[in-house]
Amino acid sequence: MSSALAHKFIKMHGAGNDFVVCDNTYGMCPCEPCFVRVICDRRRGIGADGLVLLSSRRASQSSSGGCVQVKFFNCDGTVADMCGNGLRCAAVFARNHMGMGDSPVFATASGDLHTKVIAEGLVRIQIPLLGEPRKIDICNHSAFLVNTGVPHVVIPCGDILSVDIKKEGRAIRNSTLLAPEGANVNFICVPEKQGGPVRIRTYERGVEAETSACGTGIAAAAVALKIFWSFSSPVEFLTIGDDLLRVEFCGCGALLPESFELFLTGPAVEVFSAEINLASEAFIPFSLQRS
Repeated sequence: MSSALAHKFIKMHGAGNDFVVCDNTYGMCPCEPCFVRVICDRRRGIGADGLVLLSSRRASQSSSGGCVQVKFFNCDGTVADMCGNGLRCAAVFARNHMGMGDSPVFATASGDLHTKVIAEGLVRIQIPLLGEPRKIDICNHSAFLVNTGVPHVVIPCGDILSVDIKKEGRAIRNSTLLAPEGANVNFICVPEKQGGPVRIRTYERGVEAETSACGTGIAAAAVALKIFWSFSSPVEFLTIGDDLLRVEFCGCGALLPESFELFLTGPAVEVFSAEINLASEAFIPFSLQRS
């Protein structure tokens, strides 16, 4: 295979939420939705919940220096402004394969975000909070709407294991109340008092199914617990795959977006590395294929 027709990638996951991660500084990896869908297909491609592309060349002159640009794509080919598990994976990738050290700063569609690889396979990242969280009634649920770079609905429930995530999550995600962009949907089991980890399950738009974990969803749930249940920092969460993640609040005042910082700590692991054959009929975007 000609090296000009191949592109190296790392398959990674953050708490089971898996990604294809590439250094796309020179723009070799296509971004067309059809390409993303095939790459993420678990039978015809590599298989992942999303694609993460990094670039060491800044696209914006308004952001602070020393950043790596990162773009997130859902497995259906749509673009995501932010991805918590994907950003942790990006931090490990940037350190291991782009020489960016333990504390790379990333330029995302939600702003410049700080990260730190604090141990092998464990990363702490900054999470944005956009707008003011609020209560909503949706699809016969009392819920909370929180935007942590991605819009999230947070729903308290009793027995979280009995929730039909596919049915309930899809109905809420597609509710006209959330049109046109929709939202991720998180179900949490709220304990009577803060102590042990909070159980959480998430239906993700763009994947259109339950994922093993959602970093921005966990952060959104922590914000809801802080505001509406008076939980203190840190708040720990247990995913459906029994991964433990922690959310910390720093500088909490009125808990408005400009008054505090939000951080998420959790796993980020490299699974394997290989090369994408960009010359393969399977990976050439349909619009570029020969008729």
